[in-house]
Amino acid sequence: FVGGEVKPAQLWSDLQPPLDFGSRTSDGSAHGACAAGSPLLALARTDVAALARLPRARFDLEGEASDLAALLSTAPSKEVLAAPGLPPPRWARSAYDRGLEEVNDLLDLLWGFREPLVGASEDSCGSVAAALTAAPKHLIITKDSTDIPEEVVKAAIVCAAGPFAEEPVTLHAVGLGTKGLSKDPYRSFCRLVQSGRSGLSWTVLEHESWADFLLWLKGLPSNPLPTGPPVLFGKLRGMEADLHRLAARSGGLAWSSLFPPEPLDQLRRWCRPAVVRGSSPEEVLARIEALRGPAKAEPEVHVSAPMPEEEE
Repeated sequence: FVGGEVKPAQLWSDLQPPLDFGSRTSDGSAHGACAAGSPLLALARTDVAALARLPRARFDLEGEASDLAALLSTAPSKEVLAAPGLPPPRWARSAYDRGLEEVNDLLDLLWGFREPLVGASEDSCGSVAAALTAAPKHLIITKDSTDIPEEVVKAAIVCAAGPFAEEPVTLHAVGLGTKGLSKDPYRSFCRLVQSGRSGLSWTVLEHESWADFLLWLKGLPSNPLPTGPPVLFGKLRGMEADLHRLAARSGGLAWSSLFPPEPLDQLRRWCRPAVVRGSSPEEVLARIEALRGPAKAEPEVHVSAPMPEEEE
């Protein structure tokens, strides 16, 4: 982590930030990864080989989550000849099968880390609570997308079935034209994510072009967002460096993907930590609930066992 006491607008005015960076100043303000997610999760890694041998949670998606899942394509990505008794390679599976597997794994982590940790404060004169809260997310779709990007649909499913109420998500439609969002599948998708049901209260912003979007981003240091520094997810072909630097100047961060291969890195990008102090456990728990909103009912979940290994 780098940054020190220098404000991000000054630090990254000319310098190009590294891929992962962040700092917290003496006045308590944070930027980069320190503002965008949980930095300690960057050190954690999943034992993928062990995970493949263990039972995994599968959530029953209902209501808006089910409607959103229906937007994922069920057509296989590639036609391959699978070995007898073995599933097709992951890269050849449909967006629906592959996407729901990632959605279920992230939902399992989000619900597993839902409960806050409560303990005595350092001076033993009060209580302290630590919990994960939903990080504000800015998702980018462009005119290059004839269909709704798979990552955007998966993010909406997780919002609908996850533990956080009304997650602060902004969808940036860049260069789709005046009627880009008025046609299906975008029209149906925007209606669902702005419905207010299942905690879906997304904000949708339209930008005429990439230049218009970058101008909006460039103005954030002098006109900060009420939800805090932006955490951007998306790609800008040929201008990734500009996107990354302008996001850093505003105190935020730009990642190309919300769903990297590492599940714990997904959790890191989805959440940010909150620590509150008070005179009693009841007080700190009430303050955590005020930050995260009212609790949602956990969806029905069942355990899916992996396929047995063939004997030699």
